[in-house]
Amino acid sequence: MIIGTSINGMKTVEEQEVRLLRGGPSAVSPFSVPTAIPHGAVGNICVEFNIKGRSITISTGCSSSLNAIGHAFECIKLGVCDAMFTGGTEAPITPLIMGGFCSASVLSKRNDDPAKASRPFDKSRDGYIIGEGSGILVLESYEHAIKRHARIYAEIKGYANTTDAFSMFAVEPTGSEAVECFSSACKQAGICQEDVDYVNAHGSSSRVSDERETMVIKKSLGMHSKKVMVSSIKSMIGHPLGAAGSLQTIASINAITDGLIPPTINYEERDRGCDLDYVPNETRRENVDIAVVNSLGMGGNNAVLVLKSYNN
Repeated sequence: MIIGTSINGMKTVEEQEVRLLRGGPSAVSPFSVPTAIPHGAVGNICVEFNIKGRSITISTGCSSSLNAIGHAFECIKLGVCDAMFTGGTEAPITPLIMGGFCSASVLSKRNDDPAKASRPFDKSRDGYIIGEGSGILVLESYEHAIKRHARIYAEIKGYANTTDAFSMFAVEPTGSEAVECFSSACKQAGICQEDVDYVNAHGSSSRVSDERETMVIKKSLGMHSKKVMVSSIKSMIGHPLGAAGSLQTIASINAITDGLIPPTINYEERDRGCDLDYVPNETRRENVDIAVVNSLGMGGNNAVLVLKSYNN
């Protein structure tokens, strides 16, 4: 099992700190540490269901779960495992986390109309909305899936990870490492620019990040970027931090299997720096053979996963 999370047990830390300050060490739960550690989710699940073998927690900020899926993919390719549970989980709505994001001025101030506050790529976007959630996949080799007569939803064809090495918070302006990540994943998948049908974007509703991601997609796909469908599910679910990549992956798999592209809702006015097809406001019916999932993490961590439809 390989799971991604960025903060995991922060709620426990905050609650137990209050108990410590009010009642001293004896008031603190003995389960505080195993609950608070990043590996707590994986450890508890493995104990509950007697899951043995490799178990890892990956924490690379908002790209955590996409990197978890990517590492599970690499483990299976290398023959380390036949099958793995992988994905991400996050529950970041706590006073400290919300306070930190508010202090950093990265959250939307559209409190008068919260349903329209998350608006990736729209001209009037003013920050993101924190969300919570989990997304878990069963990832396995083709031979293992066939042997157990599993339904195969899609194939993972490529994965890459790079680091900007620029800032823990600010967005690197050139996008060079993000482009390298996108291109490397596509190269590993054996596809060219024209093969990409859909990009499930990081699209957090950030003024700076959305424009920079648009630039990265354009540099990575060239002229074909104008023909590719790009959308952000964060417009509908908010930003679940480390769990985002796994939920994006599931949404992309559904797009491949069902031929329904999730929209970018709340898209009302085009931004000069965001000029791609963001599938505005309504689900679109289109066939998807190749989907690319893009995820960006705090500290300049980039992750890209390439998915392909399965044809028996």
